[in-house]
Amino acid sequence: MVIIDTIQHFIHGLTKRSFYLFLAGILAGISLISVVIVYRYYTQTKALTLQLRRLNKDREEAQQLLSKDLEIKKQRAIVEQMFNKNKNFKLREYFDTVIHKLNLEPYVKEVQLSVNNLENVRAEGYTEIRLTASLTNINIQHLVQLLNEIEQNELVFTKRIEITKSATLPVIDAEIIIATLQPKAE
Repeated sequence: MVIIDTIQHFIHGLTKRSFYLFLAGILAGISLISVVIVYRYYTQTKALTLQLRRLNKDREEAQQLLSKDLEIKKQRAIVEQMFNKNKNFKLREYFDTVIHKLNLEPYVKEVQLSVNNLENVRAEGYTEIRLTASLTNINIQHLVQLLNEIEQNELVFTKRIEITKSATLPVIDAEIIIATLQPKAE
């Protein structure tokens, strides 16, 4: 009560002009404090909103990565199952069988088999076996049949095809590179 009495005595002692100036100062102070509080509220709200958006974006990216990881694990399991089912798969034998089936033996000029140790493939525990075959004087139908037959086998994939048209005859020469992955021997 002493504080209230002191304030009351102070206000009664002021002139009318001094009272209005004192009242204006108090209202200006309250207004200034209110503006500072509102400003801080909105800046903190904006900062928290931005932080929330960043966190949400990071969460979505993490969720996508986890989904991709799950998909890769499923695909890896399928590949492992394929390899386990076909442990003795030989690319050269497969190619010779396809060539014989399509009656393309006369067109095969050269066949080379090579092992390619790509870093990313080797890190996954596989080696890439490549077969490069040169076919001469074949027509497009032969090439399409060969590619279709290769496409049917899920263990073999086409790496590159280089086609050269003959200048005089209606035939083509083709160099085809096919490959397969094999688990590394341990």
